[in-house]
Amino acid sequence: MYLKIDWPQFDSDDCQVAVQAAQSMAKRFREDIAIMPNLAVVLLRHTQQTPLEIIRYQPEAKGFTND
Repeated sequence: MYLKIDWPQFDSDDCQVAVQAAQSMAKRFREDIAIMPNLAVVLLRHTQQTPLEIIRYQPEAKGFTND
């Protein structure tokens, strides 16, 4: 027996924007970020339901920058 789940249909560009936003937020807030099933991007500590994806904050190594 299979459970049918009706996931909302999202364009791949929408998903990419959500991931990029989550990565930017993780760097800015220095916290883990959750992408919710509706593609909302929120701080992981503020979620009350299971996220679709979690973007983990990874501090940069000393002496290295993205510039």
